[in-house]
Amino acid sequence: MVEHSTDTISLFSAEGTVLYVSEAVERVLGYSPEDLIGQPWEPFIHPDDLEMMTTKWLQVLARPGNTVTAEVRGRHRGGSWRWMEVVGSNQMNEPEIRAVIVNFRDISERKKAEKVITESEHRFTELFENMSSCMAVYEAVEDGKDFVFKNFNKSAEKTECIDRKGLIGRPVLEVFPGIREMGLFEVLQRVWRTGRPEHYPATYYQDNRIEGWKENYVYKLPSGEIVSIYDDVSVQKRAELSAKESEERFQSLFDRSLECVYIHDFEGNFIDTNQAALDLLGYDREDMLSMNIASVLAQGQLPKVFKQIEMLRKTGFQEKAGEFTVLRKDGALLDIETKSSLLYRDGKPYAVMGIARDITKRKRSVDLLRKAVGATVQAMAAVVETRDPYTAGHQRRVADLARSIATEMGLKDRIEGIRTAAAIHDIGKISVPSEILSKPVRLTDMEFSLIKLHPQSGYDILKDIEFPWPVARMVLEHHERVDGSGYPNGLKGEEILLESRIIALADVVEAIASHRPYRPALGIDLALSEIINHRGTQFDPEAVDACLRIFNKKEYHFLGS
Repeated sequence: MVEHSTDTISLFSAEGTVLYVSEAVERVLGYSPEDLIGQPWEPFIHPDDLEMMTTKWLQVLARPGNTVTAEVRGRHRGGSWRWMEVVGSNQMNEPEIRAVIVNFRDISERKKAEKVITESEHRFTELFENMSSCMAVYEAVEDGKDFVFKNFNKSAEKTECIDRKGLIGRPVLEVFPGIREMGLFEVLQRVWRTGRPEHYPATYYQDNRIEGWKENYVYKLPSGEIVSIYDDVSVQKRAELSAKESEERFQSLFDRSLECVYIHDFEGNFIDTNQAALDLLGYDREDMLSMNIASVLAQGQLPKVFKQIEMLRKTGFQEKAGEFTVLRKDGALLDIETKSSLLYRDGKPYAVMGIARDITKRKRSVDLLRKAVGATVQAMAAVVETRDPYTAGHQRRVADLARSIATEMGLKDRIEGIRTAAAIHDIGKISVPSEILSKPVRLTDMEFSLIKLHPQSGYDILKDIEFPWPVARMVLEHHERVDGSGYPNGLKGEEILLESRIIALADVVEAIASHRPYRPALGIDLALSEIINHRGTQFDPEAVDACLRIFNKKEYHFLGS
């Protein structure tokens, strides 16, 4: 292994004489091992690096086991100097070695690359100062409660009519007080927290000094600084709004649309609706135009509408469709899906236009499908309990605990998927002989190896079933551990789904706390102590903290206890 290593491996005496050097030295410095054995190291070091290397050598010799790293220029046989990365380790106390092990490799190309990077940084500075787009660099303060200016390019100075000399170090909310109402401040905070870049579309900004439409691209540097590259698109935006004003009121298209189209002001008063909307709700046009949107909404829906209007006034359009329940004139309830945008007059927003479609049948179909999935999951869980009666209820208890942990962690849309997977996480045990599952004594290694096959067996059973969540993968990973000590694949950390990490934690807590064929129940206190001891090693730390909170602060109890 030494002889074929791409690194040069050598042994030095305490006096600094070469005792051994691998053949790789010829590729690095051009010498054969015979040229170097018995030679001191000093003649092969660049004069400017000699003092530094002498200090490093003394540090290595100071104590057995010491390891020191350096970057140094070494003399090539041809007379040139090569940059090398050197690692020395004092192994004088090791009977089989009794030498200083020195590994070194050629890093000349890397040094050239570093020079290129330095030149690239210079070019970046030139680009920063001379680019046509505005650029601002911020640093978060008070844990992201505000941001102070670190830099501001010439284009930004010109656009914002401000001198950057008095800008650096000042809070953004002080310099641009309208940024919070504009919505960009929330984007800065979000990018700072998540590290994910965001495009914030053209949005209107106004304060006592300036106004206009700005389109922003915000991202986070490895240093933690936030960069916003933006353009003043006021001219284009006003032209675009003028075109929209005529297009959006194009009456023939409005009336003939098969989709329900409606227009209302910011207070919710209907301004116009097309025939499809009238047919859906059962009103005639005269009635509809005298009504407020609150009149056709089911109970509890109005706050959602006004929250949507507030968002629209910031962004100008709605990216994701919203769902509402409306009331027909005859009293029937309908589920609708809507998407809205602002209407403009003279460049200013004055109303909301929405497009809606009836999704009542679709939602009912989804509900029926969910019930069918639930029934299927219950049937699968029952199969496992039939095969393993001693742990009857285990899956239900794990599912309820996993659901509670996920809820405490605020995972929202992922909660039902976690509960579903946890309810059948041991489905693979149907492939394990029942006499092993119910054996009242500790299993042999061979028997336990059969038990360890059940996550893969469960995955094979579930992989072709189209659940709305990655259920098969959660079942496969429910015995994996954060430190890689789990099975079947020894996954580590983020390689394991967060959902799987939560189920794994709930599975262990329930198993320790409950009765098993080969031992009595050990109790919840011991179970919680176990996950505390392995927090961050075997178990996800956030999941552990959430589990402790629901037991200690919210007095959680297992189902049936």
